[in-house]
Order: sequence, then C-alpha cells, then structure tokens
Amino acid sequence: MAVQRIEVWLGYGASKEQGREVEEAFKEAGIEVEIRYEEAHPAIGNGAGFTLFIGVIGFGLGAFVKGYLEAAGADAWAKTKELLRTLKADHLRRYPSEPPTAEGQLVFKDPKRRVQVALRTDLPEEAWAKLAQVDLEAGEQVSWWWDAEAREWVETDLSGYEDWSPLGPDHPDA
Repeated sequence: MAVQRIEVWLGYGASKEQGREVEEAFKEAGIEVEIRYEEAHPAIGNGAGFTLFIGVIGFGLGAFVKGYLEAAGADAWAKTKELLRTLKADHLRRYPSEPPTAEGQLVFKDPKRRVQVALRTDLPEEAWAKLAQVDLEAGEQVSWWWDAEAREWVETDLSGYEDWSPLGPDHPDA
C-alpha cells in the first residue's frame, strides 16, 4: 500500500509565508500536510488567480474530504474561504496586474484515480453543505465542480484530457 500523506501544492509565485499559513491552517484542523511549490508556471500573474492543489495520496479522496469537513468543524467552509481569501489578497498584492475578480480555488485530488473536486472562493454555503453528499469514490478520471445555476455538484469526465496539475501523470504516486 502507498504511503498515506497529504501534499499541498501552492500555485505559481507562492511565497514561503503562504506555505506556512496553509500548513498552520491544516494543523489547526489536526491534519499534517507536506507543502510543495508549483514551479510549472512563471512567477507572474496571468489573470487566473491561484490554485491550491491538495493531493490525497494512499487513501480515498471521499474519506479525506469527509474527514476534513469533520476536523475543521461546523465553520469548515468559513475557515477554508478565509484562508483562500487571505492567499488571494497576498497574490493580488504581489501581482497587481491580476484582475481583482480572479478567484482562487482549492482542488482536492486523488492522483492515482485522477479524481478531483474544485472549490472556488465564491462558492455559496449550500455548495459546501452538499459536498458531503457527493460520492467521490464512485469513479475514476472525473472532476467535480459546482454548477451555480443547477445548484448541484456536477461530474465531468476527464478521460480525454491531459492532466496539467502538479499531481498529474508524472507524480511519483500516479
């Protein structure tokens, strides 16, 4: 069985300060993480905001997300959103050419099964509450995202798409 660990990949141009903030936020929820820095993108703004990849290695993504929700407590989404907003503000300070509307996102990913769920900073409370009902163990090569119009989590087939994330096919646990 693979070693069980959580890798957090910070987006392009991320600072060591941001790494410490993320590490502390997870530590408060009782979750030890290994911080890594994304080097695939240039350390300049590109209008896309930033992404935190949370790689769940060696155990199920559904179990981790459920555990994360429980560990962070009733205000899990508020804490998560505050962390993302802090990182976004820091990102915009360092890259003033970025549009302030560029949202950040947190992507939980199982690199082995290539299953992921993306949480943007603009998700409503309803989306967070309904996330617990999504069966993240059901398939492979799928991405879950919140459809604001339908007010539900939607599954997208990733089987025909290249995996561009740092936890992609070149990851040692993929």
